[in-house]
Amino acid sequence: MKLAFRLILLAIVVALGAWLWTVLFPSPEKVIGKRLAAVAHDVSFGANENPLAIASKAGTLAELFTTNVQVTLEASGGDRSFDGRDELMQAAAGAHAAVSSLAVQFMDITITVAPDRQSATASVVVHVRVGGEKDDFLQPLKFSFQKSGRDWLIRKVETLHTLT
Repeated sequence: MKLAFRLILLAIVVALGAWLWTVLFPSPEKVIGKRLAAVAHDVSFGANENPLAIASKAGTLAELFTTNVQVTLEASGGDRSFDGRDELMQAAAGAHAAVSSLAVQFMDITITVAPDRQSATASVVVHVRVGGEKDDFLQPLKFSFQKSGRDWLIRKVETLHTLT
């Protein structure tokens, strides 16, 4: 009876230790996935969103990118590119003024961590719904990440060209 109790207690301690390890030291894929979810959340806004909430999201969004981030997007309305965090944040603020609402969601996420575990890429399909527009927009994108301390920062975003 004592042996069974000790074995059960040992199994509980091992399971708790494994769970704690994954919480304290999540995999790069998990961290990058959360970063992408944060980008989608911080870029999205509703029609009646409070200006303070918008400013807060812009500040949080900036922290997800390197200072020298490069963004190059190709779309039917024309190509757009942004160099640096400040220019990207100005573009995000401009989106608030240009459209009534914006909903961004990342789908089909594929994350690849480099063997040195200091860089990674994420291929996603971004689904965008603009307030007042009847059609949604889908675009494949590639995010390049670099590790900075324990953080994974986005250093490059570009349109992903697929074979059709």
